[in-house]
Amino acid sequence: MEKAIIIENARGSYRMDPNNKVHLVRYADDFVIIAPTKTALELRIAKAREFLEERGLEISPTKSKITTIYEGSIGAP
Repeated sequence: MEKAIIIENARGSYRMDPNNKVHLVRYADDFVIIAPTKTALELRIAKAREFLEERGLEISPTKSKITTIYEGSIGAP
């Protein structure tokens, strides 16, 4: 899935650019995508959705949420 959400660069490489700041955290049957902007995140969600649909899976709308890193965290300002 990592390769599916990373946008291919001009050279055709899928290597993660250290300035990209898009990360995927997976655990059990859940995952979190972290991106610097909502637009970047929505693009990655669309790519993740395509990846999952090809495998007969889907993102659950009831379990999904787009939020900032500050909402819901312990000690949020």
